Amino acid sequence: MVIQRLFFFSITCLISSLYCNQDKEFTMPSSPFTLPGDPLLQRDALEVPVADILSHEIQSIIDQMLIVASGERDHSFQKRVMVGLAAPQIGIQKRIILVDVGVDSNRNELGSLEAYINPEIIWYSDEIVEGREGCYSVDSRVMGIVPRSKSITMCAFDRNGLPVTAELSDFTARIFQHEVDHLNGIRFPDRVGPQGCLHWVESDAYELYKKNPLLWNQKCPWELWKAMKQGESYSSFIQDVKRMLYTIEERGERYFIGLELRTNNQECSATMPAHKERFFQENILEKIPHKVGSDLLALYTDYEGDYTQAYSWILGAEVSSLDEVPEGLVGKVIPASQYAVFPTQGAFPEGLIAAWQEVWKSDLSRLYSSDFELYPDHFDPQVNPEVKVYIAIEQKS
Repeated sequence: MVIQRLFFFSITCLISSLYCNQDKEFTMPSSPFTLPGDPLLQRDALEVPVADILSHEIQSIIDQMLIVASGERDHSFQKRVMVGLAAPQIGIQKRIILVDVGVDSNRNELGSLEAYINPEIIWYSDEIVEGREGCYSVDSRVMGIVPRSKSITMCAFDRNGLPVTAELSDFTARIFQHEVDHLNGIRFPDRVGPQGCLHWVESDAYELYKKNPLLWNQKCPWELWKAMKQGESYSSFIQDVKRMLYTIEERGERYFIGLELRTNNQECSATMPAHKERFFQENILEKIPHKVGSDLLALYTDYEGDYTQAYSWILGAEVSSLDEVPEGLVGKVIPASQYAVFPTQGAFPEGLIAAWQEVWKSDLSRLYSSDFELYPDHFDPQVNPEVKVYIAIEQKS
């Protein structure tokens, strides 16, 4: 049974260590980049006369671009790493770009940034591939899956004024296409389009997003991008995005049988692993009678107060009746309630941690009656990693 190969319980041991971070906010640093709503970013950049390439003005622009880019190329790879830059991104309306010609597709190894003046793409392959992109000329929380040609042929001038022609493929071709788009007033959300995969990714979720962006379910509304592009306020759309983190679901009274552990967030890292091992070693799930379906639940109930107090953590399943509760197990009534349902997204188990972080950061009026994680029978940490976290809340109209 796939679900018995889970390691999800070890994640719960990490949850308590994350409570202290729930109120932190990400602060954007000061930036040399043109604001996303600047009309310059939607205009065609001006061609550089070939005779001017060696001039002090153009050489200084290239040096300035390299200085800006070098500040965004942290080799720790714990944040976004700049692999290309176009002059309009720093307010210069010239057809000059930088492209890292040696970076690998996973951004694990950087190459060197090379300058290209008046770049053109003179051939595109018919093969189209999709890839994750972000941009320094878009709110850093907007990401997307962008279709681009797998291979291209480009021509340009280098900073010495010499003509360059090259065939590029894969990630380098993607970077080149992205930067040339900037010279034509196009940014990556325009390539994604209103029906494509445009995502909203908070800064603390970026590493999770990178692992499997195709599984990301927090969409960025197209209207948000339109407002951003026009320099209009999009704060109301951000609130809509945050509300999209969860749905509200009504659930009637249910019955539940499982193996109970009384714990708290200070002790859980020491107590939960052994409890989980016992649950699987003793094949508890198969001993539960009258099961309703084959989903597995991790129930949080009998809270003494809020999350800082003791609670019961019970592993088991929903049942149709509590008439027969095996010795050593407990039966619980999960009361009818309204729930905020947080689906996990991205890879497992990081997605589960991220979901709980959103719970803690939310302003929900929690009941602290019975919350639970639902692991469907088809759950697989590699193929089907989604888990749903149900949080009992006060009734909303």
